[in-house]
Amino acid sequence: MASEFQFLISVMKTIILLCIALVASFYSFAQDKDVYIPLYTPLSGDQYVYADTAFVRSSPALNATINDTLFVGDNITITSNEKETSTIKGIWAQWSKVHYQKGGKFRDGYIWAGLLTFNPMRRGETQFVYGLERVIESKRDGVELKDYIIGLKVVVNKQKVASYKFKLEDSESARATMARVSTNKGLPNIKNIIALTFSGEACAIPTLTYRFGWTGEKLYQLPLETDMVDAGTVYYDEQFIFPSDKSGLADRIIMKIETGEATDKMDKKGNPIYKTTHERKVYKWDGYKVTPG
Repeated sequence: MASEFQFLISVMKTIILLCIALVASFYSFAQDKDVYIPLYTPLSGDQYVYADTAFVRSSPALNATINDTLFVGDNITITSNEKETSTIKGIWAQWSKVHYQKGGKFRDGYIWAGLLTFNPMRRGETQFVYGLERVIESKRDGVELKDYIIGLKVVVNKQKVASYKFKLEDSESARATMARVSTNKGLPNIKNIIALTFSGEACAIPTLTYRFGWTGEKLYQLPLETDMVDAGTVYYDEQFIFPSDKSGLADRIIMKIETGEATDKMDKKGNPIYKTTHERKVYKWDGYKVTPG
């Protein structure tokens, strides 16, 4: 649990710093219709193809000649990010120049970044690739809304064997993403747990962590974790305890919730003293699904 807790703490620290340093600039940034591009910018280094099929083109444009075809899980190396951009399925993203090996030969070309995974993850011969499936725009009571559909795929020996799609609970959290693969943490019938974290760029925007259990054949969604901080005012923190963690229970996932609300009092360093409340929820895992209990 320690390493995962440190991972989530780093996310929260980043958000707190953004709350202090970037809140003013965010409001002008948030009016940009293409606010979701930070999910793909900047891409660098070794990546996997997320799309089932990805065309490699002669130049960074949709009408450029198709020189090659890559498939989900294929390895590529990004050598540069281009200024050209394209919009597909509501996703606005740039083009990347890539280097890869195919048929025993090294090749170069251009791929639209929306076809690549956010973060490459691998355990042995199993790859976990996730990306933005589409952005659905709509209006409700005159307000423009966006739904972000995320996809997670499992690739084994170059073959896609499982996939799962879900909608982000809060579109404002679709600004940046992090991911990691861990052990089963003591959950029966699970080989790995995949954690996908999405966060915003301002105060009071939740950080959402979606977890999935991988059995070796199928993906199962675990309880959603939500964290939020509004610097100097309020915070909401969820922590999960799995069976193999200290104080964990067999076949159970424990959610510890702490809510803090700033009082008028200050500590010796001038920071607000928070009034905190605590809550505990328990979920039962039967090897295939999560239920209260």
